[in-house]
Order: sequence, then structure tokens, then C-alpha cells
Amino acid sequence: MKRFVFIAAFVALCVSATGFAADGAALFKSKMCSACHGAGKKAIDLKESKKDKAGMMSVLMDGKTPDGKAHTKLSHEDAEAILGYLGK
Repeated sequence: MKRFVFIAAFVALCVSATGFAADGAALFKSKMCSACHGAGKKAIDLKESKKDKAGMMSVLMDGKTPDGKAHTKLSHEDAEAILGYLGK
């Protein structure tokens, strides 16, 4: 029985993690993040960014870049989903 519970919990975790990344991908697209962020774009390539998760969360939730420029403001949940998609 313990083995079944462990396997069920592991499967649930994998499914939720996959759904989380999928939601992040959908949000990345719907919020038009790729219009500015990506290889060869005017803003940093987020997948290559060395910025830590806390710094990225701050930008996404505050609606401002570190240099004071306006940025799309997101909820905590949306910011977490996008960063999960980006592997941060």
C-alpha cells in the first residue's frame, strides 16, 4: 500500500509539473513575452539570463525593470508559471 501511495504521489507531482510548464508556455505566448525576449530581440533572452529567480519575480510582479522601464505586470501565480516554463 505504501508503494502505491508513493507512486501515485510521484505521478501527481509529474503531471502537475508538466501542467505548470504548459501553463507557463501559454502565458509566455499570450502575454507577448517573446515580442521582446529571445535570441536577437531588444530585451534579454530570458532562457539565457543569469538573473536569479527573486530578481526575475520582482520585475514580473512590480511591472518595472531594474532601470525603471515599464514592464508587463503579472500576478505571483503567472510569474511563477512563466519562470517554471523558463526553467528558473
